[in-house]
Amino acid sequence: MSGRVTLDGQPLKVGVLTLEPDDPSRGTSTGAAIENGEYSIAREKGPKRGVNYRVTISSIDRTGLQDWEVAKDKIPPRYNHQSELSTFVPPDASKVTQDFELISEKPKKR
Repeated sequence: MSGRVTLDGQPLKVGVLTLEPDDPSRGTSTGAAIENGEYSIAREKGPKRGVNYRVTISSIDRTGLQDWEVAKDKIPPRYNHQSELSTFVPPDASKVTQDFELISEKPKKR
């Protein structure tokens, strides 16, 4: 499985993408580093075909921070610890491509 991750239309410089199966009895969690807006998970490391996964994405950059300073996640909570993202891996897929286009601000209801 591979794909691109953007935040507000720009490639996410660094981050982590994690896949957690909705039903833990159907598979294990897996993930990959995001570098320059791209990620790749080797087939032998998952995800398992025919399973729906909850997706979490985070990006914490400690550049310029002191050791004692707390770094803030650049990614809004709705994409990580309160994730609204999911993906289904088709049972017959030989190659899975899944892009994630994230936005900083949730659209306002009209």
